[in-house]
Parts: sequence; C-alpha cells; structure tokens
Amino acid sequence: MIKFAAPLAAIMLAAAIFILDGWTPAGFAHGLLYVFPVMLLRHQPAAIQAAMAMVAVALIVAGYFTSPAGSLDAYILLNRSLPVVVVAVIAILQLRVRAGGLRSGAP
Repeated sequence: MIKFAAPLAAIMLAAAIFILDGWTPAGFAHGLLYVFPVMLLRHQPAAIQAAMAMVAVALIVAGYFTSPAGSLDAYILLNRSLPVVVVAVIAILQLRVRAGGLRSGAP
C-alpha cells in the first residue's frame, strides 16, 4: 500500500488543483501549482514521472477551457504556456537526475 501512496497523493493533488483552476478566472497565474504533483513523484519510476507530467500538461490545457471568462488574449495564452514549459523542464531534470543516480549506483 505504501508503494501507491505517492502516486495516489499526486493524482489527488492534481485533481484538487484542477478544481481550483476551474473556479478561478482565466487570468490568474496558478498553473505552476501543477509542478508539485510532478515533484512529488521524483522517486518513482520514469514511466510514472512522465505520465504525471503529461497529465499535468493536459490539465493545464483543459483548465483554459474550464476557467470562467476564457478568451484568446495573449497574456492568458502566455499564462497557460509558461507552466507547461516549467512542468516539462522539471520532469526532464528529474528523469535525468534519476537516470544518473541509477547509473552511478546511488540508492
């Protein structure tokens, strides 16, 4: 049961952030909150980390459509695209650090 605690907590946290995202107007910058579920899985296998990063990106994009008063303003699109870049960079860095640790034999 402990093995599934971190992925379950990350999924629940991402769902809570998505619900919060749906309640707030589109111009608020809280897309970076999706970094926390991705970082929570830093000790999990690479497939789980990559899957959570993809889920976080999908939720950021879906949050654009569920937020009230969504429009195609440039600052709203920038507000949604920057967290996508940050989540991708965090996931790539975590995967590289984990791969380096596994190569060197670190626990």
